[in-house]
Amino acid sequence: MSRGGSGPLVSQLQEDLASLGYYSGTNTGYFGTMTEDAVIRFQRDAGLTVDGQVGSGTSEAIQQRLGSGSSTPISEVPISAVLMLNDTGAQVSELQKRLITLGYFDGPATGFFGALTQAAVINFQQANGIAADGIVGRGTAEALRQAQ
Repeated sequence: MSRGGSGPLVSQLQEDLASLGYYSGTNTGYFGTMTEDAVIRFQRDAGLTVDGQVGSGTSEAIQQRLGSGSSTPISEVPISAVLMLNDTGAQVSELQKRLITLGYFDGPATGFFGALTQAAVINFQQANGIAADGIVGRGTAEALRQAQ
């Protein structure tokens, strides 16, 4: 993949780079300059050839980083934590895994709090009598901890 490309693979790349902290733009599915810059930063940090293109080496390195990230289970997330649309990181991955376990989310745990994660949070909130705002605040986090 390289600049000018588009489609679901680019969208997944943007989600992956966002969850690793390299991409902060909107997930458009288009490989533009923001995506290329994120790839270059990732390649530099990973000690890869810096060309802004995603070949097998860069792709494998991204997947390794995603798989090896230490994460905090949602049950241990600080009660003051707030997760919302466009957030990224290990806590979002753990939230997604918890929502999958509870049957509210059927996507992959990408670490990107997008529209599908927000919809799953809203469904969980509605089912548990919580104000359905799509934001994981104190009440929602506690309900997620206690849900069976």
